Amino acid sequence: MTTKTDVINEYTYDGDFYDWTIKTSKLLRDGRISETDLGQIAEEIEDMGKSDKRALSSYLKLLMVHLLKWYLQTTHRSVSWKLSIINARDESHIVIPAGSAGIQAPWMAKTMG
Repeated sequence: MTTKTDVINEYTYDGDFYDWTIKTSKLLRDGRISETDLGQIAEEIEDMGKSDKRALSSYLKLLMVHLLKWYLQTTHRSVSWKLSIINARDESHIVIPAGSAGIQAPWMAKTMG
């Protein structure tokens, strides 16, 4: 007979992380919440938010540097700067989709001239 402890131990986080995510998500979908490690799930959700925040910060820093270069060093504009600006805008919108967290930056949506 399988006990609650056996099921939790079978799906340990410390082993194969990917395997843990698959098995834990299945337990949640099946409504078997008591068989999951809720503390670890909460920690993973929190870490996802922190990771998104770091990624957004990185994209915005790159975007700001290249926008400054684009507008201040007009004789040195290059395709790579333009592509970098477009990519940073796109990635920022992926990390924080429109309407999310009330973050709206008009300059991010501005087209380049």
